[in-house]
Amino acid sequence: AVLRMVHLTLYNANAAGVGCSICGESAAVPALASRYVQLGARSLSMAAPSIPEVKDALLELDLSALPFTPPLPPAVEALQNG
Repeated sequence: AVLRMVHLTLYNANAAGVGCSICGESAAVPALASRYVQLGARSLSMAAPSIPEVKDALLELDLSALPFTPPLPPAVEALQNG
């Protein structure tokens, strides 16, 4: 449920051209940082010691395959379309 809300927030921010950052300890977890980028995050904030490990994880992602605004989960799309 939390990742769905993060996705919805990132989707709408990207669609509106508004910056949206993921900050805090969860952005410093390599697997979560990768997932946030896959969901549309373009800015992550974390403590400096976490950067090398997160950077390595992000470098393994194929960013060319990611859309600018990722598709919404079907349930969220249904809510938006009435």
